Order: sequence, then structure tokens, then C-alpha cells
Amino acid sequence: MNTSPLRLAALDDHPVVLAGLQAIEQASSGGLAIVHSVTEPEEFFRRVAEEPVDVALVDLQLKDGLRGPEVVAQLDEMGIPSVVYTAELRPMPIRRAVAAGALGLALKNDPLDGLIRTIQSAAAREFAVSSQLADVLIKGPSLTPRLAPREIEALELLHQGIPRKSVGRLMNPPASDSTVDTYLRRVSSKYRMLGRTVHGVPDALSHAERDGYFEG
Repeated sequence: MNTSPLRLAALDDHPVVLAGLQAIEQASSGGLAIVHSVTEPEEFFRRVAEEPVDVALVDLQLKDGLRGPEVVAQLDEMGIPSVVYTAELRPMPIRRAVAAGALGLALKNDPLDGLIRTIQSAAAREFAVSSQLADVLIKGPSLTPRLAPREIEALELLHQGIPRKSVGRLMNPPASDSTVDTYLRRVSSKYRMLGRTVHGVPDALSHAERDGYFEG
């Protein structure tokens, strides 16, 4: 029987978090071992390529370089299962990482045993979460409205500071001003259906930003 510990690589731009993760080795009774603990994506991928691991822990809120979902996608291409380990509570960034191929979500405030179970499940190529809250952030239909791609595109242009009258011609393909107005009315309506207070486009933009629809 193979009793070798699962080998882990951790990517987080906060050294304190990486240091704290060392506790999972003892908490797992030797079932897990962190072999790479890295703050920069480039160094992370170099080490993982040189010395492969069973599971990667990836923070979503990286300061420089690749974003969390991009790291997850590259790991998926390498055949390395990943678990998103984050303090992020906005649903959309988390859902983007899951869509990119993450096999688990563990919140940094959740108990350590939840993280360990999530890692073990990911190693077995089974999706898992560390808590009920983590599950709700991925699946909860009442947390965020389901915005159409064109609605998001119009919102993103406004969020970038593009004047409303110029949004339509900058969309791909371009849209008329009346069509843009329709998109924005639909967004506002979808937020109101969730019980959010929306008096106009600025409110809709504010809600969309808090939900994580805008990257960067």
C-alpha cells in the first residue's frame, strides 16, 4: 500500500499565508506535504515543471502577473488538479476559476480540516468545497444575476469610463444607442429581481463591480 503523502504546490503573494499553510502537514497526520511554496506565478510554474506535484493551491487575488483563473487554466493543461484557496467572497471571480478547471474551492477562513478534505478530493479528480458557504458562492443562484455577454460588455465599457453615448459603437459588433439602453435596463431589472436597490445605471455598475463582473 502506497503511504506517500500527497505533494502540494502553493501559490499566494502573501508569505504569511504560505507560512501558515505549513500547518496542514501536521494536521493531515503526514498525508500532505508542501513541496513548493511560492509568491510569483513565473517561479511557481518553473518549480512545478521541474518537480511535479499532486495538487496545486492557488490564490485568486495575485498582485502581479497572471490572474488566478489563468493559473488554474495552465495547471489544467499540465494535468495538475488545482484548488482555489482564497479570501475572495465575490461570486464571479470564483466561478471564473471553477470554469477554468479548478477542482475545489477552499476559503481561507474555513477550518483546516475542510481544506484538507478539499485537497484530497482534488487529488482523486473529484470536485469538492471546504464549507457550505464555499458551495453557495459557486452555485447560489440568488447571489448574482445571470447577465448576458452583451450586457456585461456594455457594463464593462461604462466601468472603463466610456461615455454612455459611445458605448454602442465600441461594442463588438457595434450596437445602437437604443439597444445599449435595453441592455442596461435588463441589467437593472435583473438586480431588482434579486432584491437589490437599483435606481439607475450607476447602481447597477456598483452591484456588478461588487459581484466581481469586472476583472482588474
